[in-house]
Amino acid sequence: MLQIRPEQMEVFSRQREERYIDTLVEYIHTTFPEVAWEKSDEQIRGHVRVILDEAERFDLTTEYTIGRFLVYRLLIQEELYTGPDWKPILDILGNDYLHEDDKVEQIDTLLFGGPIRQEEMEYE
Repeated sequence: MLQIRPEQMEVFSRQREERYIDTLVEYIHTTFPEVAWEKSDEQIRGHVRVILDEAERFDLTTEYTIGRFLVYRLLIQEELYTGPDWKPILDILGNDYLHEDDKVEQIDTLLFGGPIRQEEMEYE
């Protein structure tokens, strides 16, 4: 019987995360060129890692919900945390009773008039 050791799982997990970050960096280049303008890929990767950490604090764990959060952060930028107009979004993100899919559905409805379906996302 084949058994995968915890150390091997950690390596697989890190590799998967790095591939996902690569995908998000490419997504930023194609969809948000104003963000990528005059930044190296390493700088963009660093920004993506910060956003991934933020997403984790809001209990966003799937590639879909993390990707949606990335879009919010790139559109709203730091005002998400400082602007009073964005408080409803922070309230939704901080709601521990909502499932992560429900959080992004509610935020998409506030920002875009309705939920964005997963199959429409280019970064997956």
